[in-house]
Parts: sequence; structure tokens; C-alpha cells
Amino acid sequence: MIITPMGEELVLLSRVEYDRLAALATEAEEDAADVAAYDAAMAAIAAGRDGPLPAEVAALLLRSTSLITAVRKWRGMKQTELAERAGLSQGYLSFRVTSSAWTPTLRSPVHL
Repeated sequence: MIITPMGEELVLLSRVEYDRLAALATEAEEDAADVAAYDAAMAAIAAGRDGPLPAEVAALLLRSTSLITAVRKWRGMKQTELAERAGLSQGYLSFRVTSSAWTPTLRSPVHL
């Protein structure tokens, strides 16, 4: 340990030890974010603002289907029907919205 002239205690670490501690701190932050998301979801369910996904939708999601595609299939809808209800072209829905990589924004059609 090193003590500065102002009384501050400093610790010298190897790069390996520093990297290990930094990785543990990052992992702890991610874990805390996961717990917060879980707690928020459970509070929304308890308050009646949300509900758990049906098992069929969850199974489709595990097969790398987008959420919109999974819910559409669960409801027995065709792409053309969903596109019409959402005010989108079927091509746009197929290409953009149902892509597993699509991330909705505030400007996205939230009524899907």
C-alpha cells in the first residue's frame, strides 16, 4: 500500500488482477440490471399492467423467431392480416418488423 502526502491510500495491482476485478464489476452490474428488469416485470404483472408470455410464444422465441412473428403465429394471423391492421405493407412487415434484429423505437408502430 502507498500513502500519499495527503493521506490517501493507494493500492498497486497487476494488470491481470485489475482486469479480473474489472470483469467481476461488469458482471455484477449486468446481474443487477437483470434483477431490476425482473423485479419491474413482476411488479407490472402483479399490478395487472402486463402478463407472462403464453408458453407457445415463448417456445417460438426460443427458436429465434421475432416477438411479433411469434405473437402473430400464436394468434393464427397471416402477415397480410397483421400488416393491414397495422397500416403497413406486407413487404415492410416481412422485411423490417419481423426481423429478429429489429429493435422498436418510439417512432415504430407500437400498435402491432
